[in-house]
Amino acid sequence: MCAVMSADLSLEWLRAGLALDATQAHEFTARVAVDADDFEARAMLLGCASRRQQVEGVESDTFREHLLWCIAHRPRAALHESPLVDADDSESLVTAMCEQWRAVLAGAPDDTLLLLHAGLAFLAAREFELALSKFAHLERLEPSNPEWPAWISRCLTWPGDNIERAERALAALERALALERPREAHTVKEAAKLALRLQRFEQARGLALELLELARTRDLGWMLGNAQYHGHRILGLIALAHGDIDTAKSELLESGRTEGSPQLNTFGPDLDLANALLQRGHTEVVIEFLQVCTRFWKPRPLQHWIAAIRAGEKPQLNNFYGLRFDHDARHGGES
Repeated sequence: MCAVMSADLSLEWLRAGLALDATQAHEFTARVAVDADDFEARAMLLGCASRRQQVEGVESDTFREHLLWCIAHRPRAALHESPLVDADDSESLVTAMCEQWRAVLAGAPDDTLLLLHAGLAFLAAREFELALSKFAHLERLEPSNPEWPAWISRCLTWPGDNIERAERALAALERALALERPREAHTVKEAAKLALRLQRFEQARGLALELLELARTRDLGWMLGNAQYHGHRILGLIALAHGDIDTAKSELLESGRTEGSPQLNTFGPDLDLANALLQRGHTEVVIEFLQVCTRFWKPRPLQHWIAAIRAGEKPQLNNFYGLRFDHDARHGGES
């Protein structure tokens, strides 16, 4: 999250509210009844209602009441860093949230923190054009801040496969990279992926090499594994596009030798390069790659695919299919 957001206790209250039981929630409700401006109590109750809404699928008037109050009365609070409403919520709730943020911004149209919080809320709700307008406004207000074109790129790439939006998203990331000192690995990675998608192979190659150089020379923390994996993956896909199968196979194996990352360990690696090589009949290198990936990702889908390939099949390799297979296997279902 960007540096302009100041820390306060409201995000801690929100998270603590996730663990409230019915008795505790009743106590905080009583506090609000006595003092309608009790922000701590409202944030705790918002967290409690959020858990029920997201985990139990129960949308309540309590959640709506405290969400709209927090937007109206504490729009600068850190709890707005957390996505509280998303596209799976009811249309009426999303509409009410958007209207509340519009009302807040009407009174302070150039307040950068309020624009950021509103933009994050709109983006989480997949109100992409609304979010885009706020981050574009932020870029106009602070043209030297690389955060804003980076967020603009996210707004443009989330809706789906649209070449014109991808071109605009890459242009936004190019603006961000021109401002970043030093250049951030995440921004380089996203720009490389977009350049590859647009078949700007030389640009994608340069960015992928830069990503691998950052992995070798900088302390990237949790981003290290992502930089290693995607740098080699992108180089492999470029080689494949040019018919260089040997390089594509080598880069596939190098990508699998990453130490992993929170994202790779949880959601799995993008398997487009592995799948493309498998469908072309290069089974042995794909099996070796899948075996290497068991070091950091879920073994069930990887072993399932390895067995299928050895049996002469060509399953579609996709990390989302793998996640579903793992879930079904753990819960006694069938993929």
